[in-house]
Amino acid sequence: MTKVEEQIIGAQPLRREARFEWGGMSFTVKPGVYLPAEDSFMLAEAVSKHARGRFLEIGCGCGLTTIAAAKAGCEATGVDVNPKAVENARLNAEANGVSCEFYVSNLFSRVKGRFDTIAMNPPYLPASGEDIAWAGGRTGRKLTDRFLKQFDRFLTPKGHVILLHSDLSDSGQTAIALEKLGFKVRKVAQKEFFFERLYVLLGER
Repeated sequence: MTKVEEQIIGAQPLRREARFEWGGMSFTVKPGVYLPAEDSFMLAEAVSKHARGRFLEIGCGCGLTTIAAAKAGCEATGVDVNPKAVENARLNAEANGVSCEFYVSNLFSRVKGRFDTIAMNPPYLPASGEDIAWAGGRTGRKLTDRFLKQFDRFLTPKGHVILLHSDLSDSGQTAIALEKLGFKVRKVAQKEFFFERLYVLLGER
């Protein structure tokens, strides 16, 4: 079994309800929604430190990162292509006494307005024909590249972007794309595992 295959097995949606705690809050993950892992917690921590103003998360899952942004003082919105995830995120926000907006959207398909911070933990595993919540196509960049072509239209002129990235899907390519759009890019978090290295990239103008 390859390391990517091991990752895929660990990324399957839950069949039973699960619970976890983060940042002094309790979260429930319903069947059909992905359980947050190390990459999710890295992004949530980075968002807690660097997000500001109107915040949008693409692919909110159970709501962890969007709720983290709201707790940090942002006006937070989370979207997901999975209706089960959106409903799950609403329940977690309510359970933790946090005000957020959640709705179904395929990337930016239903998003309106502009935001000061946009964040995403894109599917980055190099795998095709699988669930889009974690499989990023042959190179692991399918949704990342779609995101990079669209997000700037929804960002305020001085806004910034926060992206979770893996060396499995070439974070250097993402940094170059952001720099071409006029962003200064830096790594604000990094963790190394036996099969991959994870980064959080912050793009600022």
